[in-house]
Amino acid sequence: MNKLLGYVDFFGKRFLVIICVAAVLYSIFLIFSDLTFVYEKIIHFDLKFLPLILITIFISWLILFVRWYILTRKQGIQIKTKENLLVFLSGFALAISPVKSGELIKSIILKNNFNIDRSKTVPIILIERFYDILGTFAVAIIGITFLGFGLGIVLFLV
Repeated sequence: MNKLLGYVDFFGKRFLVIICVAAVLYSIFLIFSDLTFVYEKIIHFDLKFLPLILITIFISWLILFVRWYILTRKQGIQIKTKENLLVFLSGFALAISPVKSGELIKSIILKNNFNIDRSKTVPIILIERFYDILGTFAVAIIGITFLGFGLGIVLFLV
């Protein structure tokens, strides 16, 4: 709990209020932008797919954490797995930022709580983004291949 309070002290309570207000306003905008469309999709959603969706999300987050864990270990960052998981999950808080640049918060947390230089942690976050791009590109090629489009179209769009 002290570490969480340390984060609040670093950013200030106003920062957390701004983040919460921004999330609420963004949610309100999304809901009211086309409320009837959202309502129709929610009403007709087949709940039998919900467990599969949640399991898929959990497994993907687990894979991403394993990648984060391996990258931090290779960089010589030795912190407890539980604390490393909390640092990893903290990146989700600002993941909606452009190019997920908000995940640089992980670097700040590692610096403030574990005195790990940002020069060791920022490259890990950039490598994560690079791997995300490679994964997206691979999924796009596989998907478009099965849909029957040519590789030239894929390369042009990417």
